[in-house]
Amino acid sequence: MAVTTRPKPPPPPPAETNNPNFMYFEAEEANKYSETLQFILSLLSANNQTLENSYDKEEHLNYYLTLESITNEIRSSDLLLKNGKTNSAINEALQKYINAEDEGKRKLGLIYPILSLEGNRIKSKIFLISPQTLNVLSGMPYREQCFKASLPVIDQILSKDISRDYDNTEPENLKNVLLPSFSVDNFDEIIFNPYALSFDKEISLYYKNSFDPLDSFSIKEFNDDFLKYTKEKGKLLVIAPDYIVLKDEFILDKTGVLEKEPDLIKHFRAFIESLHTLITSFLHAKALELKLMDIDALIADYRVKYDDNITSLPEFEKERIKAISNIITKFPSHNSLTDKNKKLLESMREANKFLISLTKHNLKLKQDAKDTFLKNTIKKFADRIAEGSKNKKILQIVRLNKLPEVEPIIIESLAKEVENEILNYIIRNLGYYDESTDNKKVYQVVDPAYFSAVLNKHIELKDTGATGEKQYNYIRKIQEQLESSYLGSKIDTGIPLKELAEIRKSLDAFDEKENEERIKQEKRDRFNSRVAYISGFFIFLVIFTLYQVTRLKIVGILSIPISIAGAYILGKAYRKNKDPLPDNLSDSKAKSHRRELPSNNPYYRIVESLLFPTSYTSVKERIHTHKKVRNVITENIKAIKLKSNNILKGMSDDEIISKIESAVMEECSTISIPKEYIPKTEPKLYIFSERDIINPLMKMKIIDFFKKVSEKSNPPDKKNQKYYNYIVEELNKI
Repeated sequence: MAVTTRPKPPPPPPAETNNPNFMYFEAEEANKYSETLQFILSLLSANNQTLENSYDKEEHLNYYLTLESITNEIRSSDLLLKNGKTNSAINEALQKYINAEDEGKRKLGLIYPILSLEGNRIKSKIFLISPQTLNVLSGMPYREQCFKASLPVIDQILSKDISRDYDNTEPENLKNVLLPSFSVDNFDEIIFNPYALSFDKEISLYYKNSFDPLDSFSIKEFNDDFLKYTKEKGKLLVIAPDYIVLKDEFILDKTGVLEKEPDLIKHFRAFIESLHTLITSFLHAKALELKLMDIDALIADYRVKYDDNITSLPEFEKERIKAISNIITKFPSHNSLTDKNKKLLESMREANKFLISLTKHNLKLKQDAKDTFLKNTIKKFADRIAEGSKNKKILQIVRLNKLPEVEPIIIESLAKEVENEILNYIIRNLGYYDESTDNKKVYQVVDPAYFSAVLNKHIELKDTGATGEKQYNYIRKIQEQLESSYLGSKIDTGIPLKELAEIRKSLDAFDEKENEERIKQEKRDRFNSRVAYISGFFIFLVIFTLYQVTRLKIVGILSIPISIAGAYILGKAYRKNKDPLPDNLSDSKAKSHRRELPSNNPYYRIVESLLFPTSYTSVKERIHTHKKVRNVITENIKAIKLKSNNILKGMSDDEIISKIESAVMEECSTISIPKEYIPKTEPKLYIFSERDIINPLMKMKIIDFFKKVSEKSNPPDKKNQKYYNYIVEELNKI
């Protein structure tokens, strides 16, 4: 036990003479006390005199007298008669010492325990303190000093670092604490105490054994100090005004079940088992005896529906609890019941209130534990993906039916919930490509914070085979998705600046090379050299044959120029990227057919994700006018330059805007409204994504949008309606 400084001299006595925080001693009253109490006070006085003589020295708390040492002195004293040494004499003296009769308002001294540990078990010593050589003494400094000495043990009790099996008699089933005596033959013998599990009752048990072989009693000062400290630490949970419990942590392990059974669950089971027993025995018998047929019917129905197998899971016992509550609430306090039976019924009603409150607290704490489990599991998944993107620098495959975070979970409903949460996380926070089939959900994912590093790696792996090519195509599609969504701001935020500069330099070099190849390919695609060679050769043969027949000099001279010109014309006419279409298709339909594949126009590709992002809140965002397109380009001119991969290098802003506007008009579907249909404030041109127009569902949404705008005109405006009807008709034609 720690060495402490002796408490300071007490303050002047209070004006009142019955303050429970003070101790009083009046010598003239001493002869009225029992011989045993007088002997105890003389021991304390002598000990106090010794302490007074060594006041300036630091002292050990063990210098105070303990109940054990005083009891031993009493037993061995020759000054006391045999009757003064009995347990009953000592018990009576202690009760008078603390003035138990008047709730300690004018007590002779203080009894206070100090807790300690022996191994992993809680032990205690009970100390006695009194005015001794003074008439009045404040007990507060001594209480504070003694309580402080117990704090190391108390903190471990509150954190549950040590066993609370304080006297080695704690029952396995707490039902036996609530219902320590039960008899089906004599209901008057039943003892049912719904308050027995309250934490304030438990405190007394920590020092109960230290009274042996004397009668134990509750030490109010210590209990109050303990509860006050526990409350200040935020460790108390109030179930009811007279029923408190020590807060428990509800923690789910990796399998999704509770790591350990919290006390709150044990209390819940104890109450529901006790009430179940009392309803099916005591209340049932009394209902039959008193001919309470409606109650008897309720209990009979209860016994059919619910057996003795009670779970510790409140969520599975909700209906049973409702039935228990209904029976207890409706059972009347009948005049024929004995006083003990009435008291038992009243205890059951109290217990029913506690059970309902315990159920609510358990369900809330279990839900909190589940929420924490979900949050931590999602974090594990997020950390795994981030770590993979950072270190492996490749797309990671996520199979929802084979997630490492889900496989250990044994509760099917919880596993499904985790799957859904992970899927939501993927959609909201990661770049992803959906490879799902009808039976399996599979995603290629990347953490946006490390995107450029992953892209750079897949560029390196692009030519390593079919898988490398496929992964490269995925990462490019993910790039479009990220850059056009709110996740764009998170791109590359996890890559150190120096490393990022090197990566972007590599990406720029690759994009520039790709662009050069694309331009060359476009040029090659605009002229079919094979058709030109073959057709030129045949034209030359035809003209040369004609020359052989006619021997006209002019035919011989023109044979080579005509062959070259014909080859060039046919090479252009049969260019590789020509998309032969039926003659009856309109220009807008032809364009839509051509745009089923991604656009090769580099200028349009720069702004496509800005004009038509994959994530949007309203279809209105995908409908543009010429003015709106120009505003988007102007507002994002810096971002466009960065994305251009040097295509726009050397151009002024006006040139860039003009170039991109032309590309948009060429690559998108447009509807131009005749002048006679246009109201003053409405645009004369609408621009739509080809992808939207060839998508029947999206096209229908756009048509519905214009129909609703037309219908909103109040009062109806014929010119407005004519304007929007024209747009709808044109959309239907495309």
